[in-house]
Amino acid sequence: MNIRRKYKNTANGFTLIELLVVIAIIALLLAIAVPSLHRAKEKSRQVVCMAHLHDIGLGLHAYASDNDDKFPDRYTVGGFPFRAAPGYKNPEDRRGLEEQFGIAAVLEDYNCIEGGSPIWVCPGQPHRWMRDLGNTYAYSIAKMLEETRTYEMNRFSKTWLLWDNYIYKPYTPGVRASGSEPGFTIDVNERQFPHSFGKKGSKGANVLYTDSHAGRHCDQ
Repeated sequence: MNIRRKYKNTANGFTLIELLVVIAIIALLLAIAVPSLHRAKEKSRQVVCMAHLHDIGLGLHAYASDNDDKFPDRYTVGGFPFRAAPGYKNPEDRRGLEEQFGIAAVLEDYNCIEGGSPIWVCPGQPHRWMRDLGNTYAYSIAKMLEETRTYEMNRFSKTWLLWDNYIYKPYTPGVRASGSEPGFTIDVNERQFPHSFGKKGSKGANVLYTDSHAGRHCDQ
């Protein structure tokens, strides 16, 4: 006796409701994961930037060891805190000079760090025009650097030596600044900080201090 078995015909796919549930779950997972990934990426940029500052700090100490235990002063770096990488030439100035000043040029001359090294560019720097200069770090031109030796810097633990630039425009390449001149600062409304710190998203910059420790400066 043949017994016929009837099998229930099942569809090869999701119903509309099932599909909407899957989409909702994926959207929820993305909403949870994306902020965490963003924070992790920002943290990695901050760590890389901090490593850059430490390495540049080692180069500065190597320079100081050959120069009476003093860091490069205002005159040596060309009289202004922020400069393009050595060799940079303004493409809009056909008669302009190549950059030969700045802290990157000084350390390159001392065979400490190549002026075109990626170490001079903070990976978190938001200004594309600044990254294109090959340098995103500003250097102090404080009078104290002309007079104070490195082993005396502990009493200036809060004084900035090198930091993520968010204030200055580059000085004219190949020209030594003679003093404090207007027109070379970024407008307050256009300033952007390269790093976010903590879950609250406070903005700021990484800083190398004159006593050689590195830290972060939170501005908002």
